[in-house]
Amino acid sequence: MSSRVFAQKYPLAYNCNEVIELKITVKPRLGALLSQLGWSQSELSRRSGVTQSAISRFDNSERHYDWHVASIMKATGVKYEELFEVKETEEDAE
Repeated sequence: MSSRVFAQKYPLAYNCNEVIELKITVKPRLGALLSQLGWSQSELSRRSGVTQSAISRFDNSERHYDWHVASIMKATGVKYEELFEVKETEEDAE
């Protein structure tokens, strides 16, 4: 991939001769969502098909099965941004 194509595809990551490092932090917030909906973990398990034990570990886990995320989003009717807190920060990579 040429540097011009890269700059068009990833404008925050490449700026002329300056390289910018992107740091993305993703934090699950299923517990808060369940409280907002008034649902228990068991209720979400019943509606989503994800085991209650997987749901109980969701907020403390760094890895999530794609089908768990998709099933939870479908059952709750929320978008990814509502299920996870996503923070992006830019840092100069020198």
